[in-house]
Amino acid sequence: MKRKKSRGREKPSAFSEGKPFFKALLIEIKEKKIIEILGGFIGVGWLILEFVHWILIDHYHFPEWSLDITFVTLIAALVMTLLWRLVKSNWLVGLAVVLIGAATVFIDVRIVQKGEPHEVKEPLATSHWKNSIAVLPFADISPQRDQEYFCDGITEELINA
Repeated sequence: MKRKKSRGREKPSAFSEGKPFFKALLIEIKEKKIIEILGGFIGVGWLILEFVHWILIDHYHFPEWSLDITFVTLIAALVMTLLWRLVKSNWLVGLAVVLIGAATVFIDVRIVQKGEPHEVKEPLATSHWKNSIAVLPFADISPQRDQEYFCDGITEELINA
């Protein structure tokens, strides 16, 4: 049997060295820079979600489900990246990444289909405007303040005429 030549010396997995499970897990996480990837995704994902919410939805009036699509896509990208980093050499990882990508597209399409359609606002009442005037109440500015009844009467007559 011929062995494939590798470009460099492959480092054995911490799990294959017979170390305790949690210690081996921590070594693998450190070697494959999983913590850095999680930190990067949390930071950049938060910035992307804020951009979508405050700029696209609030300012440009994108539909609310745009935020849901962004969140689902970011989570799927994180899972695909972690799978790729943890198990690079297995063909099943490639298949899993493709399936997760396809599931993400399916979920995003379902979110778009569930999105509330734009409401068509119908006019409340079809009324034809006539010539009109706004009438403000008259104030009693007489020195004795005894013309309140007269001011109210003129205001009522103008409104009802």
